Amino acid sequence: MTVTQEQLDAAVEAALQGPEKRDLRIGHRSWNVKPAHMIRNGSMLRVEGNRGHHISRRRSWGPNDRYYYVIEKEGSKLKNLDIDRSGGWARTIAWIIDTWEEIEAERERLQQQGKSDAAAANEAAWKTRDLLDGSSRGIAAYVITNIALRAK
Repeated sequence: MTVTQEQLDAAVEAALQGPEKRDLRIGHRSWNVKPAHMIRNGSMLRVEGNRGHHISRRRSWGPNDRYYYVIEKEGSKLKNLDIDRSGGWARTIAWIIDTWEEIEAERERLQQQGKSDAAAANEAAWKTRDLLDGSSRGIAAYVITNIALRAK
């Protein structure tokens, strides 16, 4: 499944800065992306994509699939990433947490080469493309992981 950089950027921007995007094409599906709720406490950042702040896959029949998420970071270090789909699917993306230091090191290296923070984050996100398995769940995990990568 192909997700363009423009599609990813639009989804992440909607989640982190707003406003809500409706009928956003990500891959071959339509999505709604609502602004996340961000809570700061010192160096801790909690990004909540809960009710009213989630992403959802638009369906022509039945209710939309809603994906709720919680991202916890301390400075640039990812402490937790949970994703829950309405209807019961939940997972912590442990391998992203395990490789976070490598992703952050790549971003820092790119910034030292003169790349802007956004451009460096985009290039460092290559590891997260492994989440794209052709499913809606994979797209949701990919978008939410990139929200985590860019949240400050």
